[in-house]
Amino acid sequence: MSAGAELKRAGEALEPSVTRHEYEVAAAHARVVHEQRQKELTKEREYPGPSLEP
Repeated sequence: MSAGAELKRAGEALEPSVTRHEYEVAAAHARVVHEQRQKELTKEREYPGPSLEP
């Protein structure tokens, strides 16, 4: 099950006053943020910068 589906299901159980659409938007945003972070991590692995270790 995707994180978005879990978030939606948990949200419907906890906050019936909040619309399902808002949870879908939040899930989509979380997915985009996660994808961006994965791209950054991949880039760092492929092109490591100078080490900050002394």
